[in-house]
Amino acid sequence: MKKNNTFLAVIFDMDGLLIDSEKMYYQTFAALAEKYGAEFTLEEYTAGFSGRSLKENIQGLIDMFTLPVTLDEAYVIVTDYLHNYDLRTIMLKPGARELIRYLKHNQVKVCLATSGNENRARTILRIHGLETMFDAMAFKEDISNGKPAPDIFLKVCEKGGLSARDCLVLEDSEAGILAAERAGMKVICIPDLKYPGEEYAGIAWRILPDLYAVKELLEEEQ
Repeated sequence: MKKNNTFLAVIFDMDGLLIDSEKMYYQTFAALAEKYGAEFTLEEYTAGFSGRSLKENIQGLIDMFTLPVTLDEAYVIVTDYLHNYDLRTIMLKPGARELIRYLKHNQVKVCLATSGNENRARTILRIHGLETMFDAMAFKEDISNGKPAPDIFLKVCEKGGLSARDCLVLEDSEAGILAAERAGMKVICIPDLKYPGEEYAGIAWRILPDLYAVKELLEEEQ
């Protein structure tokens, strides 16, 4: 697909980009803080936690409020909450299904790069009938360093037999934008809870309102 840009693959972030799940994570961390008498606001989550790995965020919360709990203890509390969360209530972002169908129709590889664990990610994709639509997927278990390190994007390229220069990344978070840039990939930002700061907005190839707009842009680029 080319006029000015050729993309052999589109790499989707998951939380906040492909699925509407960031509020679930906020509620989880707020519950952990509340358990120890602290109040964690949505603004605080949006400013410093969106797009990072679960353990990084738990440690960040412990440090922010000096919670009297170890990382391992807090991780058990958080994962227990997430384990009991009804994943069927997590919806796809507007335009997700349509964009994926468009890419498959145009023989563009569809990939997933998520900081979430594999079992949860696959379960959500299965609920929405999308698991078999992805040509390559990378999860937190595949890497040592989370975003903004480029590892997750480089790993999905390795799995899909792709070159970074041929990939377009779709991200919602500042950490994800930076990770994609460090991986040598063009990135479109579709903001979720937070519009990216000026530094990160300048890195993105485009900032678009939703995944429908991504499909329209790629159609123009054909």
